[in-house]
Amino acid sequence: NSHQRGIIIHSTHLSTVQENTLYNVRGAGIYLEDGNEMQNYVKYNVVICPFPFRHPNLGGCTIPGTSNSVADTSDNQSGLFSRATTNDFTGNRVANCFNGMFLLAGSIGRGESYNRVCEQDVKIGRVEGNTFHGNGRFGRYTLGGNYPKVTVDQSIATNGWNVDKEGCRGFDSSGQTRGLPSAFKDNMDYHNAFVGHYEAGDIQYNGHLSFDSNNLLYWKETKKFENGCSAHVTKSHFANGNM
Repeated sequence: NSHQRGIIIHSTHLSTVQENTLYNVRGAGIYLEDGNEMQNYVKYNVVICPFPFRHPNLGGCTIPGTSNSVADTSDNQSGLFSRATTNDFTGNRVANCFNGMFLLAGSIGRGESYNRVCEQDVKIGRVEGNTFHGNGRFGRYTLGGNYPKVTVDQSIATNGWNVDKEGCRGFDSSGQTRGLPSAFKDNMDYHNAFVGHYEAGDIQYNGHLSFDSNNLLYWKETKKFENGCSAHVTKSHFANGNM
């Protein structure tokens, strides 16, 4: 019954958020705020919104007037919301939010981390064994690029900030790409409108289950894997929807 978000991880590293149940939380359920957060472990949590998104008065679990209209309002309210991808999300379950899990990467950090983080270029952590169902828009959703790179120098020693922005560029001086292979493993999406993203690079859906959604996998732009042979989708099952 919180009126502005549930659990906030703000410019923090190496924390654990585990085995919590968040019910009727307005705005984001679990919220990673600034984009520099690293190696936090968000696992085995449950986020449930008890109201439909089109409720005439409540609008699902959205809430206006917060410091982040993307995460909290009808723009993209989410059970799990993060600007920082170098964190682990495992075994979580989100139901009946606007988005299940929203990784927003495409900006340059927020607050004290503004202009210090290449959000779309950093390593993607472990995203495994999560279930997103009954969400009004996306189940699992990434937005803003998500092209992880081997050259990005983000570390806890630098408070999650990128020191050398040259490493965030898509190509080196010889014109070679810098992709860092990542995987979303053994996740499940069902009864959502969409699953996926607009743009994403060296990311693989491994063991993904997606069914009974309008769009089982939505993906507009990508690149070949850095190793030249890995598949973007493997060992996965999609049924009763469009791809």
